[in-house]
Amino acid sequence: MDALKGSFKNSLPTLPLVHFSEPSRALTYLQQCARDQQRLPQMVLNNLYLPNLDDGLHLLTSLKEPASFFRHLPIVLMSASIQVQDRQEVNRRGVGT
Repeated sequence: MDALKGSFKNSLPTLPLVHFSEPSRALTYLQQCARDQQRLPQMVLNNLYLPNLDDGLHLLTSLKEPASFFRHLPIVLMSASIQVQDRQEVNRRGVGT
């Protein structure tokens, strides 16, 4: 993760980065931004399997469900998985591959 953050800082030095290792904390942060009428992030970078699959899918579902205030946010989904069923599940939840 440090290498990825460093890469973003080098290539996009003015882009503010906010990092959470737990998807539930990321969702809480986004909800707080919306409640306080603060600027939302320009994109969400989500690792499907970290800390585990259920958490990554829960965040994805929470952000992309039709009633979500955050459904317009672009999501970049990372995964080392090569499982076809993972890709199908991600597509079903609203993110194209």
